[in-house]
Amino acid sequence: MKRINISVIIPCYNSMKYIAKTIASVKRQEYEDFECIIVDDGSNDGSEAIVELETEDDDRFLVVHTKNRGVSAARNLGIRIARGEYILPLDADDRLTHNAVATFAKMWEENPDASLLVPKIEKYEEVDPLSALGRAYVRKYKSNIIREVQDRKWKGYENLKTVCTPTISSCFRKSDWARVGGYRDGTMYEDWEFWLRLLYKNDNVVNIPEVLVEKITHGDSRFYEAYKNHDAEVEIIHRMNPEIFGIQENKDPVLVVIPYLASGAQGDELTLSVTGWRKFFRDPYRIVVVGDYHPIVDSGDDITFIECPQVRPIEGQYTPHIDHVHKFRKVHAEFPDTKGFIYTCDDIYPTADFTLADVLKPKAPAGFNFSVSEWRHMKVDWHSDKLKTAELCQKNGIQIRNWVCHLPVYYEWDKLLAIYDKFDCDHVSYIVENIYFSLEYTRQGVADERIYHDEVRTATPDIRPLGSVKWVSNANCGWSEKLESMLRKYFQL
Repeated sequence: MKRINISVIIPCYNSMKYIAKTIASVKRQEYEDFECIIVDDGSNDGSEAIVELETEDDDRFLVVHTKNRGVSAARNLGIRIARGEYILPLDADDRLTHNAVATFAKMWEENPDASLLVPKIEKYEEVDPLSALGRAYVRKYKSNIIREVQDRKWKGYENLKTVCTPTISSCFRKSDWARVGGYRDGTMYEDWEFWLRLLYKNDNVVNIPEVLVEKITHGDSRFYEAYKNHDAEVEIIHRMNPEIFGIQENKDPVLVVIPYLASGAQGDELTLSVTGWRKFFRDPYRIVVVGDYHPIVDSGDDITFIECPQVRPIEGQYTPHIDHVHKFRKVHAEFPDTKGFIYTCDDIYPTADFTLADVLKPKAPAGFNFSVSEWRHMKVDWHSDKLKTAELCQKNGIQIRNWVCHLPVYYEWDKLLAIYDKFDCDHVSYIVENIYFSLEYTRQGVADERIYHDEVRTATPDIRPLGSVKWVSNANCGWSEKLESMLRKYFQL
């Protein structure tokens, strides 16, 4: 069998406009001892057909198709099956120079003790020529594409903790990838977070003084989305790596709060939800069930029950989450010294290992913004309460979103209580999730629906195998006996 020295790994999701040129750049490599693994991450724009067409009859390429799970999972899958000793990641919209693989191979021979090889890149910034910025670029540069050589020179590990200098397409050993556990979900700066772990106490980095990668940035680039939320993403990276950043880990239990309404329960949701948290949450925790609960969950040292009967709806209306403000105040009175808590529901079921860091990043799909006028056609009673919330937020200059997050969310007490005071949230009709998300999370932006992959709802045609996602919910279609059966088997109940 032909010896494979370097494996080029390309995750591809809906990159129809770029992937053919990316593949062409790999095909033209002067060096022969390489393979290229393309992981099609559930594309639905025709990328998958282009990939198959461009790689057929070329045994250097292997194409793997998978459901959409995000760039980290796609890269890890490609690396896992790679045969090369060295790994060269490549984004689906970037390109290699003709001598890139040969240069990396040569540099490994000359630097056998290196942990990472970092090349120069030539950045191509493509701006929509019809946009205001694009028109300005065309007037100034006679083009909507700007080229710039960037020297992503390594400046030491301490510098890496504040600035990500290595380009995504830096080359490393597969054995080092395995040693640190590969790329991780939870941040859009997944390459930076990976370099921090890869090079921790192992920072023998070699700078390559040649341009080996053409980096294409455009309106669809994940770079722009990540950069919009830079401060929040950096904070997440810090929380994911407390040892690296010298953060004293909080050994106090994380509060996991489940508001419960027994009269609204359709099945054994509470037992299943609590079981999931007990099996898969990897931080110290205390589960708090607050509501008119029935004793259907085994008691234990890890769970607290707070009795809080439902605040009765006004005018006989059914209002989802109508009394959460009342319940959360009860929790705060019981645990006044905690910084915050994870809010979850009895119909959110953890199904894979996760930590607080996985909860901290909101993953609500974008595009669910509505004006007050758009609410007025709603005839169902409980929508009148959402209308009050929308009017309240609009009056205070806050954009409202017709979407209540159905993933676990971390609330900070100081921010939440300040919002209660500002907006008179003791009024039972104000839906606190909408206010909190609109005020806090629109500042950070929300992840695009394309990477909203941590939750599976039973209304989807096919439920991915339990364990391939972190959380499963039955929120879209009500109680599901099929899901209950799957969860009981999975949880070994």
